[in-house]
Amino acid sequence: MKHVFRILFFFVAIHVALADTSSPRAVLDAYIEACRVGDADSLERLFHPDALMSGFWSGEFYSGSPQPFFDEVRDNPSMAETGAAYSARAEITDVTGDVAMGTIRESGYFGDDFTNHFHLVRINGEWQIIAKTYMATQ
Repeated sequence: MKHVFRILFFFVAIHVALADTSSPRAVLDAYIEACRVGDADSLERLFHPDALMSGFWSGEFYSGSPQPFFDEVRDNPSMAETGAAYSARAEITDVTGDVAMGTIRESGYFGDDFTNHFHLVRINGEWQIIAKTYMATQ
């Protein structure tokens, strides 16, 4: 029973961390953790419903809704499940009132390295990603 409680506590702790939208940094940290554990539902909650994603992956330009990204995360084993050597670090570069900019540099995400630039907005006291641009390198 003690083991079950520890597992339950671990998952509740992750969910609470992913739900934190109190600051731009908290959103980017939650994004990293959701990518690491493959939690597409939490990723979707971090993005504004009208968010856009644009960038380059495998030499191809993609632009549009982040839904294909959520689907990829949902349909593939997570970095945590595969034991991939995934690492990421976030940096907030500017906050002006209710808008912010930040960058996440990822290494080993589905075999590629990414530089992701984010624009965030604060609506009703919660920060959300409104735009993501990215560049993947192999």
